[in-house]
Amino acid sequence: MNRAAAIARFIDCQYVAEEGDVRENVENLFAAELAYHVGGQTLDREDLVAMGTAVRATPRHSRRIEARDFEQEGAVVRWRLSARLPTADSDGEDLHQESIVTAIFGADGKIIEVRSEPAG
Repeated sequence: MNRAAAIARFIDCQYVAEEGDVRENVENLFAAELAYHVGGQTLDREDLVAMGTAVRATPRHSRRIEARDFEQEGAVVRWRLSARLPTADSDGEDLHQESIVTAIFGADGKIIEVRSEPAG
């Protein structure tokens, strides 16, 4: 199973091409008991659905999300994620984040844990 390709396809469908239903996309890749660690927070599947909905509500021309440098070793996949999104305030500056993301797949082929840390 090419887990890295599944993640790349999810990111493209969910955030770039806006293909498929946001909730179904999340449920197809992430386990119900998902723990997604980013900063000091732990997100769950519902948080990813909300995130996908929010990103899709942002005009395509004002956002950029790119995943690259995938490495797969067994049930673990790592990649670099670059995201540029407009901020909600009126200062005109975009939010830009570079992260190293690590996902662990469970026995059922769905992601059970994710860790996202700032690249650098």
